[in-house]
Amino acid sequence: MEIKTDFVGEMTIEEFADSHHLTMVVRERRLPVGNPSRYYASFEAAEVKGDGVLIGTYGNGSTPEEAIANYANEITLKTLVLDAMNDDRREIPVPRLTEGVTNET
Repeated sequence: MEIKTDFVGEMTIEEFADSHHLTMVVRERRLPVGNPSRYYASFEAAEVKGDGVLIGTYGNGSTPEEAIANYANEITLKTLVLDAMNDDRREIPVPRLTEGVTNET
């Protein structure tokens, strides 16, 4: 029997960012240490494509790594729109993103 498969791609958020030349931006809010929303993360100039609208999406966490992991969960299997209002606008389908964030500062 011949079987053809077409599975959803899977990679880490770092692999996804590297393959599309994306920059992750992590910012800190003025909140106490340990607050679950102290940090927020997203790709620079990126929004998620919704039904006729663009949605600003961020990941939150008590550490930068948690915020990035939360962001990966927020954008997985969606379409990322980069530089939406410019001539070099890009739309990138996001694969299933898995764990694999390293601590880089």
